[in-house]
Amino acid sequence: MKIKSISLNLNMQPENLTLKSRGTVKIQKEKSSEKILRIYLNTELDWKKLVIKQGDRSFKLKKTKIDRPKDSFLKAANYWETILPDEIEDEFELEFKYEGTIKSDPWGTNYLTNESVELSLYTAWYPIINLEDKPPFEVNLQGPKNWLWRMNASSKDSNQWISQKGDSDLTLLGRTVDSAINYQKGQRFWGSKEYYEKYLPLESKLKEIETLLKEWLGPPENDELVIALTSRGTGGMYARNGLIVTQDILPNEYYTTRSNLLLLSWAHELCHMWFNKASVKDYHNWIDEALADYCALKIAEEYYGEEFYNERLDKVKEMITEELPAIKSITRSHEKAQLVYYKWGGLIIHKINLEIGNELFKKAIKDFAQKSVIQKETTTDDFIDSLEKVTEGNWSEKVNNLLEEKPDLKLLD
Repeated sequence: MKIKSISLNLNMQPENLTLKSRGTVKIQKEKSSEKILRIYLNTELDWKKLVIKQGDRSFKLKKTKIDRPKDSFLKAANYWETILPDEIEDEFELEFKYEGTIKSDPWGTNYLTNESVELSLYTAWYPIINLEDKPPFEVNLQGPKNWLWRMNASSKDSNQWISQKGDSDLTLLGRTVDSAINYQKGQRFWGSKEYYEKYLPLESKLKEIETLLKEWLGPPENDELVIALTSRGTGGMYARNGLIVTQDILPNEYYTTRSNLLLLSWAHELCHMWFNKASVKDYHNWIDEALADYCALKIAEEYYGEEFYNERLDKVKEMITEELPAIKSITRSHEKAQLVYYKWGGLIIHKINLEIGNELFKKAIKDFAQKSVIQKETTTDDFIDSLEKVTEGNWSEKVNNLLEEKPDLKLLD
């Protein structure tokens, strides 16, 4: 079933560590025979209403909690199953209410506290039916007056957001005014002010790296970008439309002597302004992550020099020591996906770079980057097409063979 749109009305009550939500999901049956609807929702959220509506007809649904798929990365969610009435055909609306607190995801990136809120896909804080769906959404929020809020969508006013393109999941960030950066339009940092002074000297370098990427890859789909500093000490970073979300506290050297490594991580997330259209449900997601990792390294080579580039490349090669699965044999939820997709995938991209040289490589990557801006979804074949268009060579067999083989540095020779 395909999700066509989501509408949420939220009542956020951080002082009580709870939220209440009501809304609708518009759903399109892709086959008339489809009868089973399955929904992820955070384990600490309790259903208060679940109804199907079609025209003037309304059907209250019975739901059963079932086992999550073993490869699901929504570890903080229950998985619910309900049977659609026989009368329901084509498009219908799922009307819902739920309330409760939030169980954090295993990476510690999602939480609801009395000082700050970070909610994204990983914790299933809204009903999730298909992970690959990125539907348009509208969110209206009611919350404490002394809070600031932000989402990965255009803001109609301070507490209302509309995403018409549907290019990412729903990510909601909030914090008290007293604990927040005094954000002004054009700044690159939003969120926690506790460690802001340490980040501020890096803002100009971040903008320079962003400029280099735009000169190479062309205009991104969304030119607005903010790095949101969140009140957590683990979980790393993730990118959404117009947002890079990251923990606010790091070891001191990452703001000073090792700031080049922090900027390299930001560059990876910046690359997702372009490389973000491959499905997370199959192996094609490797192309987004491998290109983000390697293109960040290429920009670092330009910004920090060849010695830094070679040093980081050697570090990546050192990671390919254990027996790992082939890229084509796993999905994003596999426990080794980050090592296989990001690092081994990046080395495959590096091999291509060496074979065709920097000039043709940069042209091919720009061609694919602009496909990612235009298309709703991209696959490995789109990347191969860009290679073949620019080099006038045959790349399908070469690339697919590397994706089918278990990672081995000898394959790069």
